[in-house]
Amino acid sequence: MTTIALLPAPADIGLPEKFDQWRKGQAEAVLRVMDTDKRFIVLGMPTGFGKSLAYMAAGVLGDPTVFLTSTKGLQSQLVEDFSESGLVDIRGMGNYPCREANDGIFTVRDKPVLASCDEGPCLAGWKCPYAEDGCHYFDSRRLAATSPLTVTNYSYWMSINGGERKDDRAAFPLGQRGRLVLDEAHAAVDELGGYLAIEVGYWEIEGVLGRGWPSTSVMEEWRTWAGTLAQECVRKVEQLSSEIRMGVANNRKGLSRFRELKDLGRRLFAIAGMKGEWVNEESRDRRGRRVVRFDPVWPGSYSETALFLNIPKVVLTSATIRPKTLDLLGVKPNEYEFIEYPSSFPVSNRTVVWVPTVRVRYDMDPGHTRQWVAKIDAIIRNRLDRKGVIHTVSYSRRDYIFKYSEFANRMLSHDAGGLQDCVRRFRESGPGTLLVSPSAGTGFDFPGDDCRYQIIGKVPFPDSRSKVLQARQERDKDFFAYVAAQSIVQMAGRGVRSVDDWCETFIIDDNWQWFINKYKGFMPRWFTAACRKSTMVPEPAKLARAIPLTRRQSL
Repeated sequence: MTTIALLPAPADIGLPEKFDQWRKGQAEAVLRVMDTDKRFIVLGMPTGFGKSLAYMAAGVLGDPTVFLTSTKGLQSQLVEDFSESGLVDIRGMGNYPCREANDGIFTVRDKPVLASCDEGPCLAGWKCPYAEDGCHYFDSRRLAATSPLTVTNYSYWMSINGGERKDDRAAFPLGQRGRLVLDEAHAAVDELGGYLAIEVGYWEIEGVLGRGWPSTSVMEEWRTWAGTLAQECVRKVEQLSSEIRMGVANNRKGLSRFRELKDLGRRLFAIAGMKGEWVNEESRDRRGRRVVRFDPVWPGSYSETALFLNIPKVVLTSATIRPKTLDLLGVKPNEYEFIEYPSSFPVSNRTVVWVPTVRVRYDMDPGHTRQWVAKIDAIIRNRLDRKGVIHTVSYSRRDYIFKYSEFANRMLSHDAGGLQDCVRRFRESGPGTLLVSPSAGTGFDFPGDDCRYQIIGKVPFPDSRSKVLQARQERDKDFFAYVAAQSIVQMAGRGVRSVDDWCETFIIDDNWQWFINKYKGFMPRWFTAACRKSTMVPEPAKLARAIPLTRRQSL
């Protein structure tokens, strides 16, 4: 009560009128952000806390702030909720139509073709009449640079502040802020690693440049090779840019080739400049083409230069963030303050029940596999009046379920690339339908009757075939456990999205017993408080539950 009294109501400090009061803990969180003497403050805020309102209030009351989100969808949601408080949105050039290109420069069979700003001729030196006023992208950049409250996504933030266009960064200094807020900060390590990762295709080196590959595993030789080819790209880019400025190649094909060469050169320069420990392995890109991929073993060594940018105050917030997350980001314990808030959701609405079954392993014999599927069926059998989600962790486990389950005809699944459509069909389906997926543990919410129970079929340790993950586990024996713990907490949270929502979660991998005892510290306390063991499959929770409702805000 004292904390709330010290801080006026949200609407009274410049936040939208719909936020007329603070939820429990929100006002305290705002004041902690404002008053901390540490550079980094970490806020573990469970689902339902209203973290967006808390960190947005700190931005309204304090220094100019940039807010980072994991997805463009979350970015759009923040703009929808807080634009009247002055929040401005900025994202990559591909999200804005290019006026100059769409005025007729690009044509196919004499018909204009819609182009985005990342296809604009100005990138190749063509003088655009809209550059100073009227360009959808650069006008948005100017507005974002001058706004005290700006939201963008991790990918754009790191690209624009770490890219080659130094003149652009000077004109639109997004990084010159007093505070940086990392929403969904548990994902920051992966976001940073994804930004730093470099892929170079065989077709690019052999086809575009007509060169070969080094036959070596020595990283220094790869750096030398990449530096030589990067200079060759520079020469080709300069020649093509000259042709575009003179109008010789000022068409979609010429500009497309310009962008491809420039991007290839950027990636080759990045390989040549790699510092610290990196690994490389042959892989496939999203189109199935052969590539060589380079990954830093520890992305956190680049956190300051790519993510934090010497900004004086950094707020990291997430429902699942742990001290281990800060360690992986290279932030030392004496540099941050860590605050964990309790969940406002009743434990009875979000139970996580381990039902002893079998230890799930990659080499399980057929008898144990059938026993595992039989336990899944036992959970489903008395819950045919409601929808559920089965998290299989791998496609092979998914296939076992479809092969042996007596309820396979009620199940929806997907192959790689088909998850979005499968989730849509699941949402539209009736009671008794099951979504069976190895990849629905993050990024999707299933509130209310969309999901009343979940089954986690296996403790989700990472795929150990990845060379970079192998390197991390070799150097940090707890790394795989940390990733698995984060994944389980995320999975369990898919089905409970508000204080009056409820969902049962079942774990049927006996590895859970030793895992939770040893790695409880990698999971928030509000989650472990909901975990219990049941030797028998519990009776299903009743669909018509009498759960007391509380007055809730929009966020």
